[in-house]
Amino acid sequence: GLQLLMIVKNLSPVIRSDAWYFLDVFLRKAIEGHLTFADFFVKRPRTDHSQPLFKLVLWLEWRYFDLDFMIEALIGAFAAACCALIFHRLIFDAARPSRGWAVRCLAWATICGLLFSMNAEAGVWTWPLVTLEYLNIMGVLLFVMASWQAIHKRSYALLAMATVLIGICCDDLGLIAVIAVALA
Repeated sequence: GLQLLMIVKNLSPVIRSDAWYFLDVFLRKAIEGHLTFADFFVKRPRTDHSQPLFKLVLWLEWRYFDLDFMIEALIGAFAAACCALIFHRLIFDAARPSRGWAVRCLAWATICGLLFSMNAEAGVWTWPLVTLEYLNIMGVLLFVMASWQAIHKRSYALLAMATVLIGICCDDLGLIAVIAVALA
């Protein structure tokens, strides 16, 4: 309890909204030595999501980086860049290189512009916890790619593994992605 109080006292100007909840119900258990695997999947009452990847990052920040929220921001920015690369692969590997090159370049540039400006007014790039949402977006894009590969190769082992992983890592967003891919 005292260690958590010292951490919060030093970080209170940079902690926003959901981060307070994670500090109280998740990180407190880690500091006190009572953290279990199930704690990564704890949800608040009502219609919340568990965000296990976010809690893993928070645990790593506490354990190895003195609870430096800059790590969340860097991971989120890296995940956004990975999303841009995944879109690049989806757009440029979809057809022969000689056909529609300019349109594909414009499409990729537009997607990257939108990707890196999403929710700019809401503070994605100034709120590290929200920046981590790009991890979930990256997971959904990788799931879509795995689904596409499974359909074209008629090999469904990778799809089964990807479905389980997205369900665990992305929680309710993973369920939405699986339903969307199944319907498509």
